[in-house]
Amino acid sequence: MRSDRTDVQAILNQTPGGQEILSKIANKETVAKEALLAAFPLDQQRQIWESDIKNIVEQAEQNLSGTPLLERVGQIFFGGKATDRHSPSTRRID
Repeated sequence: MRSDRTDVQAILNQTPGGQEILSKIANKETVAKEALLAAFPLDQQRQIWESDIKNIVEQAEQNLSGTPLLERVGQIFFGGKATDRHSPSTRRID
């Protein structure tokens, strides 16, 4: 998860050691895996990820189904909501 996300920052700011982790990330310092997982456990990360996927699928389902839906979900997940589905950079390679 990106540290500039407001939902990630909110979790870390409420967790002991979380503000220190955000400060280290901002200063491009190394953060120990153990410290990060203690402040931002995998179950919280998974909840955010699942919510993101649900929102992406709901957005993509508005006009698509089947394979085009799956392609669009991938485009949004990796490129963001503003990704143009007709752009040459997002077209499927056969």
